[in-house]
Amino acid sequence: MKKNIFYFCCILVFFSVLLSGCEKTEVTESESVVVLIGNHANAKMVDEKKFLEEVKDVYMNLGTISFIVVDGEPEIIYKDDEILGYVGQEEMEKRAKEKALNEDLWRQELNPIIERIGKDAYNTPANNNEVDIIKALNETSSALNYSMIENVEYDKRIVIYDSGLSTTGVVNFCEHNILQMSEAEINAFVDELYYNKEIPNLSEVEVEWYGIGKVAEPQQAISNKYCEKIKYLWNRIIEKAGGTIKFIDYIFNITVKADCEVSKVIIPSVSREKFVVYFLGDSIAYNNNEIIAKNVLVQAANEIMSFEGVWYIIGCEATRTEDGVEDLKNHYSALRADKVAKELRKLGVSDSKIIVSALGPYDPWNINEYVDGSWREELAQKNRKVVIIHTENPEIVDDIEFIEEGRIG
Repeated sequence: MKKNIFYFCCILVFFSVLLSGCEKTEVTESESVVVLIGNHANAKMVDEKKFLEEVKDVYMNLGTISFIVVDGEPEIIYKDDEILGYVGQEEMEKRAKEKALNEDLWRQELNPIIERIGKDAYNTPANNNEVDIIKALNETSSALNYSMIENVEYDKRIVIYDSGLSTTGVVNFCEHNILQMSEAEINAFVDELYYNKEIPNLSEVEVEWYGIGKVAEPQQAISNKYCEKIKYLWNRIIEKAGGTIKFIDYIFNITVKADCEVSKVIIPSVSREKFVVYFLGDSIAYNNNEIIAKNVLVQAANEIMSFEGVWYIIGCEATRTEDGVEDLKNHYSALRADKVAKELRKLGVSDSKIIVSALGPYDPWNINEYVDGSWREELAQKNRKVVIIHTENPEIVDDIEFIEEGRIG
C-alpha cells in the first residue's frame, strides 16, 4: 500500500510540474551586454544605424544591456532596469511569453523604446577631459552583473566603440610612449599592471572592439602598423583579465563633436617626402588639369631618383562610390596606382625604386566625407588620389605600412 501511495505522489508531482511549465515560458539562457561609447574629442564614431542594430539584437534576444560613456571619469548612463525593467525571473519570463505568442506585435511595441534609448546613448557626449579605458572596463564589472537573475545562464559581452588611445590612468599612451614599445616591452608593461592589480576581472567575458585607431583631427592619423600595436596591447590586457577579444573592421564616418579636451598622442613619424595627384570618381582620369598632374609626377620622379630607398605608389579611394560596391573601390584604387607607376617609369624611375599598393578607402590620410550625416562629393574628391611617399624605415617598407604628421587633403 505504501508503495502505491509513493508512486501516486510521484505521478502528481510530475503532472504538476508539467502543467506549471505550460503556463509560462521558462528562460534559462540570456546575454548581458555592456556597451562602451567613445564619444570624446579626437575620435570618430560608428554610424547610428549600426549602433542601434547592436542594441536591438540584444533586446530581441531577451538580453540585458547597459551603456558607459568613455572619458576621463567613465560612468554608466543607463542600467537595464531603467530601460525595460528586466528586474527578475518573472519579468523575463513574461517578456519571453509575449515574444512567443506574437513576435511581430512584441517587436512593434519594443522598437520605439529601443530606438529612443539607443539614440540617447549614442548621442551622449563625454563629460570629462581625457580618456581612461581601463577605468571604463572596471565599470563594466558591476554593470554586467547588475541584472543577473537566479537560474539564468548568462553570456557576458562588452562592445567597445573607441579608438583605443587612452590618455589618462594606468594605460596612458601620452605618458608611457606605448607606440614606441616593442612587443616584449608591451608584455612587460601589461604584466606589471596585472601584478599591481590594475587590470579588471573579465573572466569568461567576450569583448568586441570597433574602431581601433579611428581618430579625428587634431589627433594625428594612425597607420596600420600602429593600429596593430594598439590591438596587441589591448589583446594582452583582455587576456590577462581572463576574457577574449575580437577586433571588428568597420568604416567610422562620423566625427565626434565634444567640448571636453583629449590630449593628442604623438605618433612616431618616419616619412620624408610626398606627392599627390587626384582623380575623378569611378575613373582613372585626373581630377585636376592633366598638365598640372604630370608636372607633379615629374617632380616626384626627380625626387625618387635622388633619394636612396623605396618609394610607395599608394592608390586611395573615397569611402563611398556611386554604387557603393567595395570591390569597385579597391579596383579603381589599384588602376590609379598602376597608371601613376607606369608614368613614373616613363620618366626614368626603375622598378626597384617603387612599390605599388592599393589601399582603397583604408589609407591613413582618408578624411571624413560626411557632414552632419550627409555625404559630400567635394570631400570625397580629396580621397580619390594616389600618394607617392618615401620612407627610410625598413620595417615599414617590409610591412607596407604608412604614417605621416597630419593628413593630406
